[in-house]
Amino acid sequence: MSTLINNNTISQNSSILAYMLKGNRITPIEALNLFKCFRLTSRIYDLKKRGFDIKKQFVKVGSMNKKVMQYWIDIENN
Repeated sequence: MSTLINNNTISQNSSILAYMLKGNRITPIEALNLFKCFRLTSRIYDLKKRGFDIKKQFVKVGSMNKKVMQYWIDIENN
């Protein structure tokens, strides 16, 4: 079971990194919809440990203007 979890984590990290390196920003709901990732904060932590300079800010989403964290890599300054 732990091998499956580890492989899934690696796959999610790679997918999220590739997505952000294309200039995209990502929120937890987008990570869930695009990559079946329930723990975006953990994946961001993994990528930061690997040396990626990931930016973040709160954004309002939805009709209720709920604030969620949005992450991205500033590809123009890397």
